Amino acid sequence: MAIKTQYIIAPYQSDPDTWVMRVAWLHNRLLAHMDKMPCIIVSQHANILAGCFGDDNDEAQRQHGMRSTLLHVGYTAMGYANELFVITNDDGTASEGVASQLRVWKQTRDDFDHNMNIYAGTWQHWLDEFEADYNPVPTPTTKPDTDLDIDEDSEDFTDI
Repeated sequence: MAIKTQYIIAPYQSDPDTWVMRVAWLHNRLLAHMDKMPCIIVSQHANILAGCFGDDNDEAQRQHGMRSTLLHVGYTAMGYANELFVITNDDGTASEGVASQLRVWKQTRDDFDHNMNIYAGTWQHWLDEFEADYNPVPTPTTKPDTDLDIDEDSEDFTDI
């Protein structure tokens, strides 16, 4: 039996920290709402941020990293039940990297005669989809939730 994979893609270069956090949040929500086990949820954002594919600000290294990412997307697209989750730019458009990954996903799925299995939306769409009652990834135009209740009986790990 093949293990179903859910692959998340999103913009990166415009604001790496924000997009890595958004992808991590969606990853967590998909995991929390998983209906079948086993299932793997994959994204490359943390790897890009960590420099696993080189320096994303260096054009030659970015090209190498994109080739690696496209190979991951293509390989994942071969699995019959696998799914692609897309966070678009806030205006609903795809970044150049996302557009490239979508082309590879669609071509591979078409070559294998698989359903597309693409679920796409803006950040706000995903917040609404999972009924988030606040924006967990603030940006310069949004504010974080700073009025958090701290359980006085919880263990304090600040001395670690």
